[in-house]
Amino acid sequence: WRQVYRETGDNFLKAKLSAIAKNKTIWKFVLSTNLNQSVRLASREMDVLITGAVLGAAATGIYKIARQFAWVLVHLIEPISQVIYPELAHLAAEKRFSDMKHVITRTAVITGSASLLIWLGSIVFGKWILSIAAGAEYVQAYNVMIIFMFALVMWGFSSYLSVGLLALGRAGKVLLVEITAFVVFLPSLYLLLTTIGLFGAAVAQVIYFAVYSL
Repeated sequence: WRQVYRETGDNFLKAKLSAIAKNKTIWKFVLSTNLNQSVRLASREMDVLITGAVLGAAATGIYKIARQFAWVLVHLIEPISQVIYPELAHLAAEKRFSDMKHVITRTAVITGSASLLIWLGSIVFGKWILSIAAGAEYVQAYNVMIIFMFALVMWGFSSYLSVGLLALGRAGKVLLVEITAFVVFLPSLYLLLTTIGLFGAAVAQVIYFAVYSL
């Protein structure tokens, strides 16, 4: 609010209304980003529901344990996306596209490399961590967890591309990417579950994030 007053001399509400009036595409942006979040939420929850429907409650329990441990990478990646978005939006507004590219590349390398190191550490210590934290009976979730984490490592390298598109006002493109990945993911998940079992749920995640990244 203080920054808005410094730059415009208006109070926050007046400046906000003025910005909306000047930017006719803002509602399209809001709608696209909200739909984008809805599709992403569906993709994150649908796998558990479909796994439960195809393989039953016991297998779903193992999958949820694997996913919960793999999800540590999401808690690393998403907050950084939120932090760099204002900086990227600022650079985009000033048409400093080379600086945008530098920020995106640097952040992707740092976060992706950190994700990769965590993944490698999980390969070495994953069974021990599962046995200590969840119990010896859940060590069987190890293979699923490792494959799931590999999918998220790919996302760690590529997620900031979508943040950059949002900063450029290309929310519609980001939504199209999410929908495309989701449409490929759903049949892949069902097909892999019915052919190779629980392991297929993790492989479907690799397919999802590969399509998303490409």
